[in-house]
Amino acid sequence: DETQCASSQSLYAYACGCTGTTPSCTLCPNGEDLLDANMETPLTDDKTCGVMASFIQTFDDDSCASYQSSYAHACGCSGTTPPCTLCSSGEKPLYPDVEPKYANGLNCEELEVTFANIKVGTSCDEAQLFWGSDCGCPNVTTPTCSLCPGGEDPPYPDIAVLGIACGSI
Repeated sequence: DETQCASSQSLYAYACGCTGTTPSCTLCPNGEDLLDANMETPLTDDKTCGVMASFIQTFDDDSCASYQSSYAHACGCSGTTPPCTLCSSGEKPLYPDVEPKYANGLNCEELEVTFANIKVGTSCDEAQLFWGSDCGCPNVTTPTCSLCPGGEDPPYPDIAVLGIACGSI
């Protein structure tokens, strides 16, 4: 059938070496070449950006867009933004030099760099809520619940309960 043939050509012809074809998906949304195909980032699970780019060449449009939004910025594609930012609005934190509690000595500016390597999802959302207020991010709802009933910080913040540090609850 013609539809299936066109679909197969679109997805596989480039990867199979057919002349005059282009990949159905490129890591950089605008199709540009990677600046450094040998670059490894925490987001690419220790694979190089070039390996990731080869891996997604046959992806359909939905899968392609998902991978591009997760990995393109980390691999240096121009015109892309990190999938997660410290401030949910994407703005810079107002207090870059503040060292929020439980940030392992990182200040807000350093946290912002770290956030660029978090995939979008629950961990990004939770981290934004946890540190966004201390760093001066706009429109952050400050948590109103304190683990200790008197409002004090837990005396043992590094103790893990069910895999979660008391200081992170």
